[in-house]
This record gives sequence, C-alpha cells and structure tokens, in this order.
Amino acid sequence: MHSLRGRLLVAASVVLAAFLGLTGLTLDGAFRDTALTSVQNRLQAQVHMLLGAAELDAFKRLTLPQTLTEARFSTPDSGLYADVMDSQGNLIWRSPSLLGQALPFFPAVRNAGETQFAPLETADGSPLFILAFTVNWEINPNQYQAYTFRVAETQGEYLDQLWSFRQGLWGWLLAATGVLLAVQGLILRWSLKPLRRVATEVKDIETGQRAELSGGYPDELLPLTANLNALLRQSHARLERYRNALADLAHSLKTPLAVLRGTLENRAALDELQQTLGEQVERMNRTVDYQLQRAAASGRIALSA
Repeated sequence: MHSLRGRLLVAASVVLAAFLGLTGLTLDGAFRDTALTSVQNRLQAQVHMLLGAAELDAFKRLTLPQTLTEARFSTPDSGLYADVMDSQGNLIWRSPSLLGQALPFFPAVRNAGETQFAPLETADGSPLFILAFTVNWEINPNQYQAYTFRVAETQGEYLDQLWSFRQGLWGWLLAATGVLLAVQGLILRWSLKPLRRVATEVKDIETGQRAELSGGYPDELLPLTANLNALLRQSHARLERYRNALADLAHSLKTPLAVLRGTLENRAALDELQQTLGEQVERMNRTVDYQLQRAAASGRIALSA
C-alpha cells in the first residue's frame, strides 16, 4: 500500500476493531456471569420457599403441600420443576410440573448447608439449570434426616436475555465502529491536509505559478519546507548566474569577432590574417573558459535537520 493515508487508516482501524472486539467480549462475559448469578439466586429463593413449606407428617415423613406459593410448580410443563430426595437417593416428593418425569441425574450434596448449581440437559435434550441444597431435618430430638431439595428451570429465559443483550451489544458496537471510523477518516484527512498543500504548491512551482513554498506549515513539516525553499533559491540563483555568464560571454566575444571581421574586411596579408586569427581564437578560448568556471562556481547550501 503506497498511500500514507491508507496505511494510517488501516492501522488505526485494526487497533479500533481489536479494542471494540475485546470490549464486546468482556461485556458479554460480564453479562453472562451476571445472568447466571441471577438464575442461581432465583433458584436459591425457590429452594428457601420449599424449605418454608415443607413439614413432617404424623409419621415423621417430610411432606409438601399440594399448592405452593409459586404456581408454576403446580402447572405441567411450566419450565420450573422441583423434587426432594433423602440421603439414600429415594424420591420423597416431586412437583406436579414434572408430569411424572424425573430431573436429570445430579450428584447429591453430601454435607448439610452445601449448594450445587450446574447446567444440565433432560433426556430429550432440553437445557436446564439445576440447583441442589441439602439440609438436615430434625425428625426426633437429636435425630436428623438429610434431605436434598432440587429446583430446576429451563434455560429459555436465560438464553433469550443473552441473545437480546448480544444483539443490542454488537449492534451498538458495530454502529460505534462505523461512526468512529468515519470520524477517524475525517481526522486523518484534516491531519494530512498540509501534505496535500505541499503537493499542490510543488505542482505550482513546476508550472511556474509560484517561486517557492509558502509558510504556515506545522512544526513537523517546517524542516522539509525550509530545505525545499533553500534548494529552490539556490537553483534560481544558479540559473541567474548562468544567464549572467552567457550575457557576459556574449559581450566578451564581441571584441574578438569585431577584430576578425575588420581583418577580413581590410584584406590583410595571409601571414597577418593567420596571426590575428590565432590571437583572437586564443582570446575567445580564455574568455569561454573563464565564464564557464565562473558560472559553475557555487557554494554549497546548508540544509536544516
């Protein structure tokens, strides 16, 4: 790529795209973690609700009411499910929303007060979030029975939120990228304007419309424009010296030529003619050599860094 503007634009665009891409990935990861934490907290609240509704019957068996505060547990295929197992893995209770089905296998929590949370799939491949919590229930004085409460929720709401957020995020990032690239292009165009001005003035110098570059350039270009102007002045001075030298040469040759013309007109003898011709030719040679040396002599110009 030979365009300086193109190089700068490509380099800046790559950096901008990388920065916005990393920003998007970071925000996406942060939202995903926040959404997962929200799901876990929501399921934890449902577990606490089940714990509050559970009680022992007359036979010291853990039971839950037919109707719970959360109506989705009672609605078939509602997307919110729950069950309770004892320490041996026997099913104690299952929410009506499961319709007789079982939640996916999930390692039982062995220690009371511990919680496990993980994404799993049902037998038909439906994705779920499952949270399990184990509690020691006092069935008799100083006698406890461990029960594991499991609550599951379909991932549909989570995936919808994630998809909606990603659409908005990447849409805004793409729009921001377009705007920033446009602004970046304008900034580059404005920044490179002095270079275009130099190119225009150099063309004017080539066509004879101006003698040298004008002033008012940025500090970074001042050494360049100053050196170019110095070279132009030296070139003009050298050209002027050549013109003066040619004028002096023409003037200096008039006398020898006049002598030769006079000798020819006087019809001088051959010996005299040869002598006069030799003298004047030698004189003209010396004059030409002198003027050439004078025109070529020029001091070197010091260029600023």
